[in-house]
Order: sequence, then C-alpha cells, then structure tokens
Amino acid sequence: MKLLKLRSDNELFKTIDFELGLTIVAGLQKSKDKSKSYNGVGKSSTLNLIHWILGARLNNKTEREKKVNKFLKAYGNFYLEIRHGGADYVITKNFAHNEFYVNDQKYSNKDYNEFLTELFVKDLPSSISFRNLFNCFARRYGDKYYSEAHGQQGQPDSDYQQRLVNLALLGLDTSIVERKRKTKQAIEKLKKSQSAISEAVSQEDIHALKDLKDQLSFLASLREELEIASAYDNEKEAADELTYQINELRDSLYESRKSLKRKNNLLSQIGDVEVDVSQLTAVYEEAQIFFKEQVVVELEDACNFHKKLISNRTNRLTKEIGFLTEEICRLKESLEPLEAKRDLILRNMSADGAFDEYESVSQQIIIKTGEISKIESNLQLAKKIESELSAEKLKNAEIHNEALGYLNSISEYLEKLDDDFRRIVKSFYNNNTGSLIVQLSTDAQYLYDLDIHVPKDSSQGVNEVRIFCYDMLLYERNRELLGFVAHDGCIFSELDPRQKAQMFKVALEYVNDTGLQYFVNIGQSSLEEILKSDVLSSSEKEQIQNAIVLNLLDEAPDTWLFGSQFG
Repeated sequence: MKLLKLRSDNELFKTIDFELGLTIVAGLQKSKDKSKSYNGVGKSSTLNLIHWILGARLNNKTEREKKVNKFLKAYGNFYLEIRHGGADYVITKNFAHNEFYVNDQKYSNKDYNEFLTELFVKDLPSSISFRNLFNCFARRYGDKYYSEAHGQQGQPDSDYQQRLVNLALLGLDTSIVERKRKTKQAIEKLKKSQSAISEAVSQEDIHALKDLKDQLSFLASLREELEIASAYDNEKEAADELTYQINELRDSLYESRKSLKRKNNLLSQIGDVEVDVSQLTAVYEEAQIFFKEQVVVELEDACNFHKKLISNRTNRLTKEIGFLTEEICRLKESLEPLEAKRDLILRNMSADGAFDEYESVSQQIIIKTGEISKIESNLQLAKKIESELSAEKLKNAEIHNEALGYLNSISEYLEKLDDDFRRIVKSFYNNNTGSLIVQLSTDAQYLYDLDIHVPKDSSQGVNEVRIFCYDMLLYERNRELLGFVAHDGCIFSELDPRQKAQMFKVALEYVNDTGLQYFVNIGQSSLEEILKSDVLSSSEKEQIQNAIVLNLLDEAPDTWLFGSQFG
C-alpha cells in the first residue's frame, strides 16, 4: 500500500502529497512570541486522520475528543488517495455521516472494514482485521502505543488479540494459539459452572443423601402398611368423578339462571310499552294539526299491529321462561343427590383420621423424592462438569506439549528472528544488541510470551529505540502486506540526538533498498538535531530535507493543518 495524497474540500486544510519513499510533516517555529508553540499545530493529527479515514474509531469520551468530533463533523469531506496491488483508490469520509466511499461506492462502517480486510490482509489468520494490521505499521500518538514494542493496538500486554497479531506477523503458526484460547475459555467457563454447582450442593447435602433415601424407604413401607390405602384410592377416585359431574351441573344451572333473568327483564320491558291512538290524536290537536279521517284510521291499524306484535313476543318469552324454570328445577333435582353422595364419601374418607395419615405420608414421600432428585441431579451435573473439566485440562496440557514441540521444531527460525532483531538494534548500540525471545507462557490463553529486550530499555529513550527496531523487523518479515511504516513524532521525545539521526539513517536504508514508504511527523528541535548530526551523510540529510512535504507553523491557526483552531 502506498499513500498518495490526503486532502479536503475545505480550502483551509493543508494538503499532504506523500512521497513514495520518505515523507515528513514538520512543525516549525516562525513566531518570536514566547507564548507560541509548534506543539498542537496538527503534526500528530496527520497520522490520526489517516487512521480515522481508514476505519479507526473516533472516540467521544473526553472533552478533547468531543471537541475533535464536533470540529471534524462540521469541517467537510476528507479524501485519502492510496495505491495497492496496481490499483488506485480514493477514500472519501465526511465525519458528519457514518458511511465511507471508495471510488464513489458507498460502504457502511462494517462493510468498509470488511472491504479493507479483504483487500489488505493476506495469508494471516481470519480473526485478524485490517485495523489490527494497520495499527502494527502505523503507531499513533499516545503513551499506550509507545509503552511496549508489541503494544501497537494500545491494549494491555495480556490482550489476546494484540498478542495473536504480533505472533502471526513474526511468522509463527497461530492455529495452536487459537486452539489454546478456546481450551482456556472452556476451562474458565467450566470452573465457573463448578463454582456455581458447589454452592448449590453443600457437603451437608451430600452426607444427608443416604439419610433421605432411608427416610423415603421408611415412608414408602408405612404407606403400604396402611390397610385403607387401596380403599382410599378407590373412594378418592369416585369422589373426584362426582365432583366433576357436580361442577358440570352447576355450570349448566348457572347458565340457565342467567338466561332466565335476562328473559324476565325483556318481558318486564315489553309490559311497559302501550300505544293509544286517542293520545296521539290529542297531541297533534294541541299542536293545531288536524288529521283527515283516513289518517286516523291508518294510525289505528298501526297501533293494533304493534299490540299484536307485543302480544306474540310476550307469549313466546312466557313459554321460554316456563321451560327455563322447569330446567332449573330438573338440574337442582339432579344436583342434590350427587352432592349428598359425594359428601358422604368425603366424610367416610376422613373418618378416624386414617385417610389423613395416608395423605400426609404420601405428601412426605413427594417432598423427600424431590429433595433426593435435586441433590442427585446436581451431583450428576457436578460429575459431568468435573469430567469435562478434566478433559479440557488434559487437552490444555497436550496443547502445551504440542506448542513446546513446535518451538523446538522452529528453533532455527526463532534464532534467525532473534539475530535479525539484534542486527537492527546493533545499528544503534554496537555493544548492546538486545534480544527477541519467543517462549511458552505459564498458562496464558495467548500461549507464547514475547520478550523483546534492549539493554536499559526501562529508559524511555532506549524503549523508543526498541519500538523502532521491532517495527522495522515486522516490516522486514511482511513487506508484501503493506510496505508502509509510520511513526508519530513522540517516538523522538526522549531520544539522544544521535539515536534520532540513526532512526532516519535506518529508515532511509529501508526506503532506498526495499521500497519502504516511511511517514513521520517531527518537531523543529528534533529536526534540527538530526540535520546537524554527524551520523548522517550530506546526501542523507538532503534526502530528509527534500522529504518534508508540509511545514506547519506556530504563527497563527491558518498555518496549522486544519487552517483553524479547535479545542
């Protein structure tokens, strides 16, 4: 991958035209005002912006992050032009919207990251994304990215994914690592289940299990000895059947009574209706409206029809009420003997308490059976978990032995890896060359520990050399992936001027000999120290000066990267 150009449709933005080799963005002092600084002019933002356009999450937690978000959303479109595999791509991002565009084709955030992963991530485990890969070759600003050589994802040293990516880029077979993780996760899950089941089943419960079984056996024998047990069951079955029949009759009785009440209400309403022609005539006469004799005759006919209709309906309701009354009497007559028979059975069943004792024993048997079943079920589950846990631990031990055998089988490769790292470090420190050791961890899910060491690397300056050397080693091992390395200027912050110059000398060797594209931002003080150093030849210094594609000044916001101030 080659970066070609970073631009915006906002005319205030300072366009960056990338060199195919070394590209430098410099922060320079122009103002004599002591309150001014070339810190904060946008040097680090150049690399951050590339990350964001290439799918990195734009955080929105701190006040500064919120200000950056707000600023970028209102700024306009950004365009990153890149070349990869012989094809050119223009990536468009407007931070006011979620989507991305690649050569004018729209992508959701998820689809965009999948597109980048498919385009750039080759011959690596499927769990490694483009973001994982790009972070390893383009360290952004921030202590968490520059605290450990293999901490490019900004995660703790124990982070599984971060370790997996580094092991893969170092050329190790990570299929064993992935199996190790699954096994460790299974073990942790089973241990949690084991802990939960141990809380559900106490030692007292286990000891009490035989006592419960003895009690259950005694109760079962006692119930069998009760002579009325068989009769009880028969009587109880008869009583239950009678109860069912009684309930059926009561339901029918209830419905009949409800229907009878409704029809009586209808009958009473009909009785209240009476139509009198003389009354109608009187009403209209009072209104001084006079009917002809024919009209009065017609009114009389209508009234007679209505009276006949009411009479017929009254007769029908009266008959239905009679039928319902008879039905209710019949149901009551059927119900009474059933209730009496059922009550007699129940009284017999409760005579002298024998049936109560049988019922009490039966209930105790149910309770004891439930208690025994629960304990036995939990014990069975505990044994199953213990068995599965033993199997996973055995698998874990087998993986450990397999990994040990694997490391032994690639000992020559690991020695070469260590030699290559030492060679790069040796260009900085002749007598102290450091080491890169891959060894089995005690029992971590990432399986292998990485010991990337340079003498005195507890010093921040030496640690930055260690990081630089490790990043260049990863580039050596994976030139075909991106062919690109980037560092933030913070990598120079604590370095001796000679080591700063040596970093550029080593970077230029990779640029000139292997086609590396190296992008870095730098402040004026570090740049001056580098250009004054005897470590670099005059031609190398000239190449560095020619690689400065953008100067960001401290004079005013319009000379900064975004051409304005935010935050």
